[in-house]
Amino acid sequence: MTHTYILRGLTEMTSRTDTMERVKELRAEARQAEQGLKAAHKLARAGIDIKEISEDLRGKQAGALGEARELKPLARLEDLSVYRVEKRGKKGKTNEYWHATWRHGQKVCNFYLGSCKKLAREQALQKAMKLKAEDLGIKALSMSPNDVSLKMT
Repeated sequence: MTHTYILRGLTEMTSRTDTMERVKELRAEARQAEQGLKAAHKLARAGIDIKEISEDLRGKQAGALGEARELKPLARLEDLSVYRVEKRGKKGKTNEYWHATWRHGQKVCNFYLGSCKKLAREQALQKAMKLKAEDLGIKALSMSPNDVSLKMT
């Protein structure tokens, strides 16, 4: 029996999610704070008191790196692709279902999510995020789209 598969709505898998972009911004802030600390140490050699400046820069650096560390699991969780697959049989009957794809290390993982008749795109996306969290060993405390709290297990 021969089937024809047609992919609908497939998007490229990239690490360009909003959360990943925020992580990159935080890391850049931490690098800038590090450069500021190096400049402050040069001033200290010249005899200028830099205690307040260095404490402020260390605080900014630690805060930015801490927030980036907290957001990293969420960014990994968001980095997935959910798409619709259309399957046509010999008799012309067409079935559509949801699939999700993401990377786990060097391996690409593909998962069947369910029929398009039973699941809306948002439901398929939530199911995919839940499956990916289980696959990556991330325990989701809250899975609402606006407030996702995560914990590494």
